[in-house]
Amino acid sequence: MQNLTSRKTEKADFPEFEIGDILCVGSKTLLSKLIRWFTTVGAETESICSHVGVMVSPTDICEALTKVKIHNLAENYAGLSDGKIWLQMWRKKVLSDNQQTCMVNKCQEYEGRTYGYVKIAAHAVDGILSKMMLHEVYLFRKLMCMDKYPICSWVNAFVYEHCVITNAFGIAPSLATPDDIHDYLLGSADYEMVWSFGSPLGD
Repeated sequence: MQNLTSRKTEKADFPEFEIGDILCVGSKTLLSKLIRWFTTVGAETESICSHVGVMVSPTDICEALTKVKIHNLAENYAGLSDGKIWLQMWRKKVLSDNQQTCMVNKCQEYEGRTYGYVKIAAHAVDGILSKMMLHEVYLFRKLMCMDKYPICSWVNAFVYEHCVITNAFGIAPSLATPDDIHDYLLGSADYEMVWSFGSPLGD
């Protein structure tokens, strides 16, 4: 398969992708830095991924922002310049047509739902406890089972859970963070990175 990794340019140039491709994002915004800090535990290398989305067509992506939206990937990200954001697109090497159709339908079910800000707070508290205990703590995340109010990693993980495989990213979907998903993609032979823009950002 052709590697679509872009040369380092000022603006991102987006090819067409496949349904089910997973977008991983990191940036220098305060929210991104906080998410990455909360999801770095013990001696673990600093988290670099603070947001994820899933492609539902060659050009459109499903993301949990203030609401869950399905919109054009390039229109949402093309104006962001290198040095302020990094993007990676990952692909499961084998997805059937039925699985891809299921993923589109599941994303459409999520579309329009309000972002789960309470879940973010639960992730943050668990993150603080994890730093104190030097291992992952899932206390408050296990209590936040409200599918009505999803966060970005929840959408990705539950779409894959429903349509592809149980615990698709090595963790229960209600517990997954963007960093969990990115770490799993990095270590799995079932996925490959097919495109990237920029370099993972330090603080």
